[in-house]
Amino acid sequence: MAIERVPKVKSPRLFDRVIVEAQQGLADKLGWLDHSFGRAEKVIEKRNGTRVIMPAVYVGGNEYLNINPDDRLLGNYSFFTIEDPQSVEYAGRVGKARANFSLVVWLDLNKVEDEDQRNVEAVKASILKALSGGIHIRSGAIRVNRVYEHPDAVFSGFSYDHVDASALMHPYCGLRFSGEIVTNDLCE
Repeated sequence: MAIERVPKVKSPRLFDRVIVEAQQGLADKLGWLDHSFGRAEKVIEKRNGTRVIMPAVYVGGNEYLNINPDDRLLGNYSFFTIEDPQSVEYAGRVGKARANFSLVVWLDLNKVEDEDQRNVEAVKASILKALSGGIHIRSGAIRVNRVYEHPDAVFSGFSYDHVDASALMHPYCGLRFSGEIVTNDLCE
């Protein structure tokens, strides 16, 4: 199955609209990003009697794809998560919704095209630059206030014990950018 670089849900609303705009902005600003996915769903599977929680991302049509850090065919990719609870506020006929979010980026540093970008801090800086004003989000806002690097934190909420340990070591790395996502289109 051919996977689009930026698979988007049709007619996105609320947080999905903000995510679609961020997906496209990340793909435009980060040339080394092979796939800019939207919101990941949690898929629970049984493997050898053990419960495994994997992220699954929308790839078009009615299709979702389970993604793991050791899936090297995907290349460098990103996906979003939205955490509960979500808060809603109204001021007359204008409404906003807020939630904590995370953007997970998993990559092979050898596949980052710019020689200066082949270290984790340089990659982190380029992503933060894109998220803090480098991309234009009209339907809301994304504010990052935490960054995580350890696999336990990067894949928080998902299982990765089943992943080949070599996929979690340099030149492979993951980053999780967390903060608040706001949508302005509650009353549209």
